[in-house]
Order: sequence, then C-alpha cells, then structure tokens
Amino acid sequence: MRDLNWTLPGLTAFLYALGGWSFKWIRRFGMPAAIVLYAILYYRFRKKRNIPIYIVLFVAIWGATTLPLTLIGNGIPAHWFNSIWIFIVGGIQIVALLPLVFLSKTLYPKIELSDKIGKWVVSLVLTSIFYGFFVLNSGYFNWFEHKWTELFLGLCIGASAAWIIGKE
Repeated sequence: MRDLNWTLPGLTAFLYALGGWSFKWIRRFGMPAAIVLYAILYYRFRKKRNIPIYIVLFVAIWGATTLPLTLIGNGIPAHWFNSIWIFIVGGIQIVALLPLVFLSKTLYPKIELSDKIGKWVVSLVLTSIFYGFFVLNSGYFNWFEHKWTELFLGLCIGASAAWIIGKE
C-alpha cells in the first residue's frame, strides 16, 4: 500500500482542477472523499471508533474547499486584502488535514506525535506559500494558464495528505 501513497496527489490534482471548471461539486465532495477513502484504505479501517475522525476530516476538507478565492470585489486585483486572503486560504486547506495527524497517532501509538505535527507544519507553510504564489500569479501576471494553477494546488493538498498519512 505504501507504493500507492503517491497516487493520491495526482488524483487530488485532477479533482481540484476539474472542480475549478464548471463542476464545483467534484472539488468540494470528490477531493475530500478521495482523501478520506485513501486514509481508510491505507489504515485498513482498523478501529471503528475512529469513524468520527474520518467524518471530521471529510467535513474539514469540504469546508476548506468551499472558501472563496476573493472576499472583496470580483477578482484578486480588486482589493489589497484579496492578496493576503489567498495565503490564508492556502493555509486553511492544510489546517483541514489536521485530523489525519491524530488519526495516525491513534492507529500507530509508537509513532511520535511531534513527527506528524512537524510534517503538518511544513505542509502548512509550504502550501500556503505555493498557493499564494500560484493564485496571485494567475490573478496578476498570467504567466501560465489558470488550470495549471488549479492542478498544482490540488497536487499540494494531495501530497500533504499523502505525506501525513504515510508511516515513515
């Protein structure tokens, strides 16, 4: 199952980009479902008492993927606060993965919680920076197509989830 760990980023990248088109429900429901189902498969659904953690994980990712990219006006350049908000949204997308840290700790008690939290913090910082950079690039400079931005953002979220889920 460890070799399949890195199929998740490709799947989430595809679902995130597809949801950026006209199928918003794919990003909002498909991507959280993919991450939760992958966690269930990876952990082999060992303890039924962890079902609430899976539900919280799904709801958290769903909530993070429904956040708007702009709060004020229409478009990123419309207001200065939108440029700051983009980095916050990137961080919230990874904050939604926090239940994975506690899920892995309940299933593998020998794993140091500090290792999982360390992976989560690194994912939080890097994804916030990448998310902000790519979305601001798409809003201001248009160096490349916005669909590439969506693919990369989904890849960041999936890679973070896969890295946190993995036992190593």
